Amino acid sequence: MLYQPILALIAVQFLFGGLPVASKFVLPHAHPMTIVVTRSLFASLFFLALMAFSKLADKKTFQTKSPTSGVQRSATPTLTAKNHITLAMLAFFGVTFNQSALFVALPKTSASITSIISPSIALFTLFFSLLLGREKFEKSTLLVILLGAAGVFVVVNPLQAHGVANPYGGETWANMLNVASAASYAFYLALAGSLPAQIGTIRFSLMFFFYGFLLNLAVLGGYVIATENQWLPAPTMALMPNTFMA
Repeated sequence: MLYQPILALIAVQFLFGGLPVASKFVLPHAHPMTIVVTRSLFASLFFLALMAFSKLADKKTFQTKSPTSGVQRSATPTLTAKNHITLAMLAFFGVTFNQSALFVALPKTSASITSIISPSIALFTLFFSLLLGREKFEKSTLLVILLGAAGVFVVVNPLQAHGVANPYGGETWANMLNVASAASYAFYLALAGSLPAQIGTIRFSLMFFFYGFLLNLAVLGGYVIATENQWLPAPTMALMPNTFMA
């Protein structure tokens, strides 16, 4: 029905907008990278369960059909090596860099400015879609991009003098990292194209978050090694979970 997609989009917006607020309560008790790894792991498990349930439901529906009715189960396309490489690349931009940048920036910025910057994903998606030739350029498109970029510039204000507080909250480097996070997610959206429809949206989401989990785990492992060898400063106790204290 027509109202179902609208309700789904409203629910997504509430969850999307609530993420920075909820994260503020979690970040004092866990390192940002542990949160990123945990989110991608549970997202993978969720879509794995959803995929198993969908296959079971499809099988039951198919078995209730009469053999003479002409109903045939559609074959699931096989993932090629190119598909796996593409999924891993999409996971890097859509999960690993996007989430890592977001959660590293959050402790040094406000939830409100993060929520203000997040809608710029649409602006960046349009920009990258134009670069990739997936959107037709028009004069109105240029106007939209310039207006959106001006809004982001005003909020972030990267040219402000050193030591001057941002009126919207947050340190400049953290706000810029938020912008980079939004741009990374937008690049994933523009790059994904029709791949989700080709291989199935649930299977795409499962593989997308699974590769994101593996990449996040690699980044977390590299971070632990770097801090143990003092190549990078160790996190403060306020952001260090017990697993980092062994």
